[in-house]
Amino acid sequence: MIHVIQGGLLVPLRCVQEMQGNYNVFVVNEASEVEFRKIEVVSTYQTSYMIVASGLEPGERLIYEGLQKVRSGARVNPVVQDISISESENQDNG
Repeated sequence: MIHVIQGGLLVPLRCVQEMQGNYNVFVVNEASEVEFRKIEVVSTYQTSYMIVASGLEPGERLIYEGLQKVRSGARVNPVVQDISISESENQDNG
């Protein structure tokens, strides 16, 4: 069975924190400040992505490294890195 999720986004699994059934991410806004954001996760995709139905907009920047060190409201100097599905899957497998 195939489900269509309008506006769904693929998010790297390592960006998502789960606590007691709630899913959250850290988003870096335009002012380079960190925002803690609750998201709705629908499912997983392959082995390293989650499908997010709400809580994020396309193009928003997520914290990918150093999640244990960052806090909401902190100012950061982000380094943007594009992550493709094939690159991530290859890193996981080799």
